[in-house]
Amino acid sequence: MHPWQIVAKQPKPSPPRSRRLAVLAVVNAMVAAVGLGGLLVGALPTPAIAAGTPNLAVAVSGPTTALIQLTSTPLTFTATVTNPSPNPNGYNLGYKVTLPPGVTFANSSYGAPDVTTNSGGSTVLFFRNVADILTNSSNTFSVDVLAPDATYPVNASVPVTIAAYSN
Repeated sequence: MHPWQIVAKQPKPSPPRSRRLAVLAVVNAMVAAVGLGGLLVGALPTPAIAAGTPNLAVAVSGPTTALIQLTSTPLTFTATVTNPSPNPNGYNLGYKVTLPPGVTFANSSYGAPDVTTNSGGSTVLFFRNVADILTNSSNTFSVDVLAPDATYPVNASVPVTIAAYSN
């Protein structure tokens, strides 16, 4: 054969049908195992629709001034959070309590918090993921704090703030 001659090549014979079906089945099984759907598209669960962030209402009650007290007598502050309609459900409700300098945490209805001290001396208490708050429901939280007599004498203001957050 000379280099300038063109020779037609014969096509390769196709593999038998049973082999092609076996390869197709393996490929589909691999796709399904990876979670891309494969032959199981109808059997996969529907993804969850993301909920919005609820607009929570927070009402805080507690003493606005220190009363006749001893250092060991706690001041109790209570927060009631409501999730009014038509807000979406709220998940992972948490509370952020800010204590002024010198005031310390004593107890709460949700146990011990994560504590951070700011450079100005205030203390921030985080109570994370304490509950879910569904539409038209409420959650009540209380925290006891100790205010030293020397810093907060009778009738002195004890500015404790409580905020709530949710997903």
